[in-house]
Amino acid sequence: MAYIDIIDSTGNDYRYQLPEDGSVLLIGSAEDCSISLPHIADLLPQHCTISLQPEGYVITPAAPEATLLAEGQPTEAAVLVPHAVYNLGSAMLMYNDAVVETAPVVEEAPAAEAEEAADEEPAEPEKKKKK
Repeated sequence: MAYIDIIDSTGNDYRYQLPEDGSVLLIGSAEDCSISLPHIADLLPQHCTISLQPEGYVITPAAPEATLLAEGQPTEAAVLVPHAVYNLGSAMLMYNDAVVETAPVVEEAPAAEAEEAADEEPAEPEKKKKK
């Protein structure tokens, strides 16, 4: 599942899953927003929206005076790209697609065998030493 991280000016990271059902997320400082962040400076009560479009997740300002930067450039709308930086007031937003980012699951048995092999490797050089 795709998600966004919103990082405030003090480095606090807030992670939110993005909806896949076509609903629109409203981000702002108001209590009635889907993602309410009243402590972030320069964030308007209704700052921006994120919606799933055919081309991907799209972020757009929710008010004419809302500042939205994509990779440092002002924008009216942007398709979210993994690892790109988007600025909402003093906060930074980053998008990640969990399907791409997820590491493969490792079974327990091979991990245990790898540990046993790692334990055995240091023993071999000791056997080769001549006295």
